[in-house]
Amino acid sequence: MPTPRALAYTAGLQVQNRRALPLSFSEAGSAASAVREVLVEDKVITCKDCGVNFTFTVREQQFYAEKGFENEPQRCRDCRNARKAQRATGTGGGGGGGGAREMFEAVCASCGINTTVPFKPRGDRPVYCRTCYTAQAPQPVRV
Repeated sequence: MPTPRALAYTAGLQVQNRRALPLSFSEAGSAASAVREVLVEDKVITCKDCGVNFTFTVREQQFYAEKGFENEPQRCRDCRNARKAQRATGTGGGGGGGGAREMFEAVCASCGINTTVPFKPRGDRPVYCRTCYTAQAPQPVRV
């Protein structure tokens, strides 16, 4: 039996506590011919990061439906916010970032000076300083 907060979707109208509220225009247009009853109520979901149970409310489900999101949230609000903040500062480990890049010490194979490079030299290929690299690198063809 649905809770009092349960909703019924019927022919482009959202019925909540016997009060009809129109859905978004795209949903109303697509539901015009078919009458469907979908009961929506609060769901309890376990966060995949911290393991805490959180409630995916009817209002949040409506928001997800209006935006066209097909998947339910997998993280609680705190973990989602922490993840967004981590991506914004560039420490997320997915590239792009903006954080400090790790540099490695190397000796230039051409002139012999100490230099730093943004990759770990393996020893099977020569490593050049910026000056020697730009002198040896092929110049782009301009048309």
